[in-house]
Amino acid sequence: MDKIQVFCTVIFFSSVFGVTFEKYPGEEKHDVGSLEGDVQNWAVLIENYILQLAYDGINQHHTQGYLDQASYMSDTKNGEDIVKVVKDNLANYFEQKKKAAERLVEKVQQLHDKFLSPNESAGVDQLSQLPQEVYADSDIPERLPNERNFNPYFKQQVSWDQSTVKIADEVPRDDMSTINTTYFTAGLDTLFKENQKIDPTLRWQYFGSIAGIVRIYPGREWSTNFAGFYNDYDPRVRPWYIAATSGPKDVIIILDCSYSMRGEKFSIAKGVAKTVINTLTKMDYVNVICARASYWDEVGKEHIWDAFDQVK
Repeated sequence: MDKIQVFCTVIFFSSVFGVTFEKYPGEEKHDVGSLEGDVQNWAVLIENYILQLAYDGINQHHTQGYLDQASYMSDTKNGEDIVKVVKDNLANYFEQKKKAAERLVEKVQQLHDKFLSPNESAGVDQLSQLPQEVYADSDIPERLPNERNFNPYFKQQVSWDQSTVKIADEVPRDDMSTINTTYFTAGLDTLFKENQKIDPTLRWQYFGSIAGIVRIYPGREWSTNFAGFYNDYDPRVRPWYIAATSGPKDVIIILDCSYSMRGEKFSIAKGVAKTVINTLTKMDYVNVICARASYWDEVGKEHIWDAFDQVK
């Protein structure tokens, strides 16, 4: 029996005995206008767009030809050797980062002591009076470093010549603490550049001050929100700052969940609790207690109140 006869026999068998061959999941066709049909059409459009993008953008038809013509060989690798190489590389990677941080800590201490020992000051009354080489602001386009170029490693324009400062929104810019901190931390630029030369894989280098200022290198413009305003950033409430300035903590947050707290008051309470929780690190322990009205009624019997359900 040749191939044509076999094919005809299979067709005859399926039509006579009602045998059907199931489709793979996702191959079913749905009516246009139904939810399933709309989703299926949307998926087909996305698929066609990706295929067209692969064809036009990366010349998939040419790339596949090169892959087909390439010669391949099989090779056996020792898993233990690979793990050892990865371990050594990661150890060296993190050791370099550790040394850079240690050099930064030592430099900050030197600058701080040198500036405060003789009771020096920046000699100005307003932050804007500081020279450009000392004060470049991530939130003020006019105070950004002049030489900024796009860097794919940082995915934005950065300046290798100078660091910039980011001042928290609640910090008065013309306060003497703000001015003096901006002034003496400008001396970190020399070390920032040295660290970058020693370890080119370094990304952002920054120093957070108790004054609510962070100096970051390479210098950059700060990110904005949907309305075009610069996002706020206070280093003093960041987990890395809290972890460096205090040890492990056991925190208990007690919220008043009684009926009197319904509405805006309870929303504010939850916001405060979230702010505290966001400052904690993996070394801390926290528990949140929802305090309501008494669990005991006037005759001493336990009573479960539903006040919390009413204020949610």
